[in-house]
Order: sequence, then C-alpha cells, then structure tokens
Amino acid sequence: METNLSHFTDIHMKVQKLRVATGNRLAHLERQGRKDERTEQLVTDLTNLEETIEDFISEEFENHPTYPWTSKIKGCGMEAAAKVIGIIEGTTFKSTGRSSIEAFDTPSRLRRFAGLAPVDGKAEKVFRGQKGLHYSPELRMMLWRLLTSLLRARGVWYEKYLENDNYYTQRFERDGVKIIPTPAGRFCPVCAEEKDVPKTTKNCPDCGEKLMGKKETPGVIFRGHVVNMAKRRTIRLWLDCLWLVWRKALGLPLRPPWAIEYGGHTTMIDPWEMVDILEV
Repeated sequence: METNLSHFTDIHMKVQKLRVATGNRLAHLERQGRKDERTEQLVTDLTNLEETIEDFISEEFENHPTYPWTSKIKGCGMEAAAKVIGIIEGTTFKSTGRSSIEAFDTPSRLRRFAGLAPVDGKAEKVFRGQKGLHYSPELRMMLWRLLTSLLRARGVWYEKYLENDNYYTQRFERDGVKIIPTPAGRFCPVCAEEKDVPKTTKNCPDCGEKLMGKKETPGVIFRGHVVNMAKRRTIRLWLDCLWLVWRKALGLPLRPPWAIEYGGHTTMIDPWEMVDILEV
C-alpha cells in the first residue's frame, strides 16, 4: 500500500536521477565552451523541487513508527534511513496481498528482499539479461548509502562495524587464511602478491607464472573482501533492528532471524542498545 512517505521517496529518487542527468549534460556543454540557459534553468528548478520533496519526506519521516529509534542514531538522516523505510513501505506482494513491513514475517525475509541474504553461500549478484530478481536493487543501493552515512558518523554502528571486521579477521587467521592487501593491478597467484610491473608484462618476473587481475587463490583472501563482509554483516544487523522496531511498534508478530531460529546462534541485538542518543 502506497503511503505519503513511499510516494515522496519514489518521486525524490526520480527527480534526483533527472537532475543528475541534466547536470551532466550542462557540464558536458561547459567543457565544450557552450552555454545553454534552458539547461541551467532546468538544473535550478529540479534542485529546488528536490529540496521541496526532501522537506515533505522529513515531515512524513518524523511521524513514522521507526522515527523514535532511527532519530537517535548518528547517520540515520532523511537522505538515508527515510528512503530505505519509504521503499519498504511502498512494497506490495501480489501473492499475499500484504505490503510494507507486514509483508515480511521474519527479518530473514526482509534481508532477502534487500539483496543481503546469501545465495549458495555467496552474495546475490545481478547478471546481464537476468530477469525475475528476488530482491530490490533500489533498496540494496539505499542500504549501502545508509551504511556509508553510519560509518562516517563514527557512532555506535561504526563501532559495530569494527567489531565485525575484527570477527572476520580473527576467523580467517584462525583458519590459516592469509589476508593480503587488495591488489590495485597485476597479481601473481603463485607468489600470492601484487607485482609492480608494466601493464604489458604477461608473466611474473619472479616465478614466471601468468599474471592476472584481482583473483583470490586457495588460502588467500583480499583485505577488501574482508571489509565488504564486515560491512554486509553490519547493515544486515541494522536491517534486523529496523524490522524488530517497526513491527513491534505496529503490534505485529515477531520472530527471530533464521540464524537464531534454525542456525544455532543464540543472541540477537537489542535495537535500543544500538543508539547514540540515550533518553534522559
């Protein structure tokens, strides 16, 4: 069921996309030494419209059931959290007729819809020409923007990210997996290290093995891979907390994530422990 928040969120993303495209054209014209007053006016008008819609979103967000929680977290501003919530709120499944957070019986279902649930042990990816996605690319994109905002704010969720990063680092080290810096260029799979060679060099100058791009070999994992795993774990936990806060505020049934209900895990984060501003 569409609400004002989901409606304004959808319009804002469309206007923002149009404003960026128009701004890119204006920049292209300027590089050619050309001036187009109509394009300049469009950029100005679209920017003003975007700001107006942002005001509407802020007003709707402040009356949302999740606002008492999100408003106490550093980095959960309108541009990030409100859009995530707006996308979820505007979702309706024809198979069940249910919409918004009511459509997701468990946090695991919401994770899957957000593209954060593993498929065959790996992160779900979009392939060219693929149809019938099981998740919302828009929601996943906005969640990653939200995560960036949370990490920049250096609040409680940044601390959770560091905790997750340490968890994966220790796990790989315990399993004997070597964590190496993500190579910026050519990589030797035998030496398991980056080689500083000209782009035209095909073979490793030390062992003669054929050089390749960024590809992990058995017993080796790139540092960037570990960082992304920690980020995914962090934003999944945030989404779990959002699910719990939202459904509890509406009096909907609550169930633990799959990892707790079936996977042997024993603890779930209390959303109200993961805030930066405490009640006085």
